[in-house]
Amino acid sequence: MPAVAVIARRLSPAAAAVGMALAVRRLTQSGVALTTIASRALKFVALLVVFLNARSWPILWHIRVFRPLIYLDARVFCLRASSAFKSARARSAIEERWWETLSPLGRKPFDEITTYNTWAGPDDCDFNIHLSNSCYAKTLDAVRFKFALVSFPAFFRSGGRMLLGGTHWDFIREIPALSRYEVRCGIAGWDGKWMYLIARYVTKPKKSSKKDKPTTLALEDADQQAQTTGPVLAAYLPSPPTTTAPTPARTRSPGPSAPSAAPAASSATTTRARVAARPEADGATVHCVAVSAMCFKLGRLTVPPAVVLACDGFGTAPQIPRGVKVLREVFKGGWRDAGAAYPGEDVEAVRAAEGERWWETALGGDIERRRVQGYAAVAGLVEGTEGARGVAVGLL
Repeated sequence: MPAVAVIARRLSPAAAAVGMALAVRRLTQSGVALTTIASRALKFVALLVVFLNARSWPILWHIRVFRPLIYLDARVFCLRASSAFKSARARSAIEERWWETLSPLGRKPFDEITTYNTWAGPDDCDFNIHLSNSCYAKTLDAVRFKFALVSFPAFFRSGGRMLLGGTHWDFIREIPALSRYEVRCGIAGWDGKWMYLIARYVTKPKKSSKKDKPTTLALEDADQQAQTTGPVLAAYLPSPPTTTAPTPARTRSPGPSAPSAAPAASSATTTRARVAARPEADGATVHCVAVSAMCFKLGRLTVPPAVVLACDGFGTAPQIPRGVKVLREVFKGGWRDAGAAYPGEDVEAVRAAEGERWWETALGGDIERRRVQGYAAVAGLVEGTEGARGVAVGLL
């Protein structure tokens, strides 16, 4: 006979009932403990997921995008606070000199490169364990805003904005999860309305890694190309250019005329292969290239890119407009007047060549040559986008 049955026969009914109650209580307590452990584990996992996706919390994207503006406003506040006890004229002179230190005076627009460093966090990666294609655009928003604020402080100070018209993406190779990468943004070219920016997503090689390390000859070729055409277009042009384009004469259009599109050999497939095969000048690996079409707006008015570049100090203009009021008048339409350079200035003193406007003089010569080359490199993308838009309208 089983021992439990023997014990049950020897116990009184009351004792048996008490034993059963104690056993049920022990089982209930064990279940409660298991439920508590499971609940705590689920809470830990939920908090871990929230923490890993912290960069995608509400408002944080806006903070990353507007961080350069917040930093600039803080510097302006400190500057005004330091000169609060000076006269109004002295404060104005100090602030004007400070803004001039931010302007790219005398620099070439194609040498202006803005870098943005970040990493492929868990919230930016997909199930393939690499940076999701959708997150390239999220990062590019911050890159373009930083580039615009650094390169065109006078235009933004005058109340202008740089708006996006479209972006073309070329994904070359993936960026692994948790990897650090850098976005390098610069000017490719412009026409009478649009400025085209090229952003390159790159990763720098590890010092200890020799896999896919570019050869010295490849690095020398990339460096030579960067010195000839500028770092932005080094991977887009097949070889260092040897011809120059004349500075266009003054026409009724405020901006330079658009050159013809690149030949068929410079198709998207050829460009993709060229970019993938050629390293950066510092040996970095290119993972993605994005071409953005941007336009400059002051209210509802469109300002030609050449005017914005020259007013911010790019090129070789002997004089540029100074002061917020004067700049705002130029951007609002003062550039349309073919008989004057800008308010308060002598036309003949500003023009370096007869028949040219002062901003055409500032951006002529080598800058114009590189602008033509840069526009030719992206012209195929522009025409392809316009053609696709026409097809879509026709189908609808």
